[in-house]
Amino acid sequence: MNRLCIVTCLLSLLLAPALWAAGTLLVSPIRVHLSADSPTAVLSVINQGEQEKLIQLEVVHWTQQNGEDQYQADNRILATPPVFRLPAGESQLIRLGLRQVPQNLTEDAFRIFVREVPEQHATQQALRMALRLGIPIFVAPSAGAQRSAIDGLQWAMTKNPQGEISLQALNQSHFHIQLHNIRLLQGKTELKTLPGMKYLLPGQSYRWRIQPDNDSNGSGSYRVRADSDAGPVRFEIAAAQ
Repeated sequence: MNRLCIVTCLLSLLLAPALWAAGTLLVSPIRVHLSADSPTAVLSVINQGEQEKLIQLEVVHWTQQNGEDQYQADNRILATPPVFRLPAGESQLIRLGLRQVPQNLTEDAFRIFVREVPEQHATQQALRMALRLGIPIFVAPSAGAQRSAIDGLQWAMTKNPQGEISLQALNQSHFHIQLHNIRLLQGKTELKTLPGMKYLLPGQSYRWRIQPDNDSNGSGSYRVRADSDAGPVRFEIAAAQ
């Protein structure tokens, strides 16, 4: 019996190359910045596959709560065309535009999801991947806010009653920051490298549970080293109490 099994892959685009590939789709750029002075932008989607694809767009408002991403339908950013067919080897320009002048005192965040819509074919067998790519869109605040994402980043180590140690980052700036290659050191010893990457939106925090790869004496100070889209991160923190 013929069967189509659709698997939706929500891929977080956390690095910052000019061109990003998923399956047979190429999207460029993978991060968009809009403002009152630059209210429009263009994305390019290229189909490198051998089959025509049906593509659907969805723009959502992006917030964070307790370290987790939250998405809600929103119409403040126009994306056209909202649905289109993309032949094999062809490209499509997606035009983005603000519907209104930004009024927030902090940067606002959205994502545009570029989704491949699976189509049922009588002869199709087994598995087909339906890609859903979430490209961040950041809208600059109204005039007056200063861009100091790294300066507004605060780090701390905490210990709960069970003795579990956590490393917490708090973004107190008006802008997002994207962190990756996070390393915890004591002296010249690297205790832990945290996998993956993480966006912190303005006013948001995230907590990583730390189980050092190497022994630590549990006292003194620590150093946090990380890479970010705002530049290198260097921070000194006290031991967890």
